[in-house]
Amino acid sequence: VSYKLYADDLKVFCRLTPETSVLLQRTVDGVSHWCYLNDLGVTITPTLDFSAHIADTLLIASRLTGTIMRSFIVRDPTFYIHLYRSLILPRLTYCCEIWRPYLKKEIKALDRLQNSFIRRVAYRCDVDRETIALESQS
Repeated sequence: VSYKLYADDLKVFCRLTPETSVLLQRTVDGVSHWCYLNDLGVTITPTLDFSAHIADTLLIASRLTGTIMRSFIVRDPTFYIHLYRSLILPRLTYCCEIWRPYLKKEIKALDRLQNSFIRRVAYRCDVDRETIALESQS
């Protein structure tokens, strides 16, 4: 079995005989179990499942919200909203057309992250949670 690599492409090939077809299939199976494709920063499993990417994105965004809240003590909620829109929202929306969550648990996890940030900002700034809007004003 031979292979060729070019950039992010892998081609596995051999002359097919009854003996080599089994070997080729084992090679393809091994590659598919081994690889997690990370193209343009989006993690894709061989089954085209984006759960790992969504979990990683939520973890990074959660850590970033914690860093923001630890780093600044400002009583103006618009300050935190600008930080959210410039630092966290781009991470959550990067390539979202590809990995868009459709499972309820993933959508709820994204909502929890945003609600947690709103709750923390409202507490820090002593304002009502309903007065804080994270959506961009386009």
